[in-house]
Amino acid sequence: MENIDNATIENCRKLREACLANAEALVHSAKTLEGESTAHIRYNLAVLALEEVGKAVICQMNALGATSDEEGDQQSISTDDHRKKLLWAFFSPFIEQGRIRPKYFESDRELARRMHERRLETLYTDSQNPLLPQDRMEEEEANSLVRLCEARIKMEKRIELSDVPDTSKLEDLQWFRTAADDPERRRYFFSEFSLDKLEEFGDLFEWMKWHRQEFAIVEEESREIFHQELQKEPIDGIEGTEPKWKVRFRIYSESHSIRQRALNEWNRHYDFIVKLHSTNNSNELICEFTLPKSVHVRALWDVALGRSRDFVAALNIATSGLFWWHVDKDIARFYEKVWDLENDNTEVRLNISPQLSIDWGHRALKEENLNMTQLVLGYLLKDIRSNRRKRAAIENYLTGVALLSKNDIHLRLEPNAFAYFFTAFKTLFLANGDWDGVTDFKSAAAEQLSELFPPQNLKNYIEWGMQLENRNNPFKRITLTEVIQMKNYCDVYFYLSAEKELDGHRNLADSSEE
Repeated sequence: MENIDNATIENCRKLREACLANAEALVHSAKTLEGESTAHIRYNLAVLALEEVGKAVICQMNALGATSDEEGDQQSISTDDHRKKLLWAFFSPFIEQGRIRPKYFESDRELARRMHERRLETLYTDSQNPLLPQDRMEEEEANSLVRLCEARIKMEKRIELSDVPDTSKLEDLQWFRTAADDPERRRYFFSEFSLDKLEEFGDLFEWMKWHRQEFAIVEEESREIFHQELQKEPIDGIEGTEPKWKVRFRIYSESHSIRQRALNEWNRHYDFIVKLHSTNNSNELICEFTLPKSVHVRALWDVALGRSRDFVAALNIATSGLFWWHVDKDIARFYEKVWDLENDNTEVRLNISPQLSIDWGHRALKEENLNMTQLVLGYLLKDIRSNRRKRAAIENYLTGVALLSKNDIHLRLEPNAFAYFFTAFKTLFLANGDWDGVTDFKSAAAEQLSELFPPQNLKNYIEWGMQLENRNNPFKRITLTEVIQMKNYCDVYFYLSAEKELDGHRNLADSSEE
């Protein structure tokens, strides 16, 4: 551990003072508005103040935990993430000479979780809800946050950067700040069990040291188990069907809100396929499934990923929505602020128009969506898995969904996503025998889907897809509107194919019984 540079400490001290002074100014502004039906404004000012406190804490940790490796790289905590600043506003490791009161975590944990969401809910008017922002928040909610800010600023101002912990504590601190960047570990650190341990220790550094030791033990045990599993022979027969691995993954929807009530019916019938859970975030879905002993540890990654992707594909097809793993993206702005220096530093707002977002309306994931998902998933697992062309179609479809999910102002992927959806669409037609690969594809597609879509519109989309396929610029500029419609053609045709296969299996079963 390198010695802490005095210049680093001095720079940090100045920045901390500026952050806390600004936080005080924001709180003062919030208090002057009290009683004027401006709870939502005071709440947002208080959140900004807490972010400044969080920035002060992060600055302090970056200075006290500064290390250099042989190449001179430095690790530091980013101050660009709004939620991270709010998190660290509640987590200063030097309060009261290294001690922290868990009651602050206990009383404000729910507030911290909802704070960023509430600020967004009350900052802007909603085009779908004419209720004024100030009518969405009670005065006491804003007052409580303002009081919390005042208390937090006072605590932070008592901290002296000269009170530097010893080297071992700094190493524990550096481990903790890196570990807390992982969302799963962060959730664990702030779980009820973990906070109970904090109260038991009564010392923040001892608590961080304990976490570090516990994770080291778990990692060593995991390595040992993995080594043992590698030595095992694959298990077949009846024993191979017994549950061995449990996999959990989390996906997010831009198109549908998710409530547990709709998931309960699925879990009653299909939890042996995948068990579904909602969370406090209405667009978040937790999925769990088990894999049998026949899946060797060497194949675990591929099998688990394949099963997860099959379910996500089925859900996207059945809902004609957008479900994917978490992706942070900028859909309208790349900057925080822009000023016009020639016009008295007037702030200028630059936005891409239209924003790279899709108006999905107000959709909710319903039982009928999940019933359709089960049908499609059965089709993917039984029929597509054994057919090379059909498997290629679903892989192209999933690539299109991935590109659509990652599309933002830094990486415009609309034409790419469109092209993959088109390829998936065409490949499945070929695999199903609905097109021979020689005759006019536009006519073949229109014949199959003319009862559901205007034939000329469908032909136009196919023409654009063929132009992209031949590396020609399409006559039509491909936007998100065209991407979503091409995905919709895929969704409908995949679903009709699943229904057709199911009917075929039923007819075969009926004839065999006769």
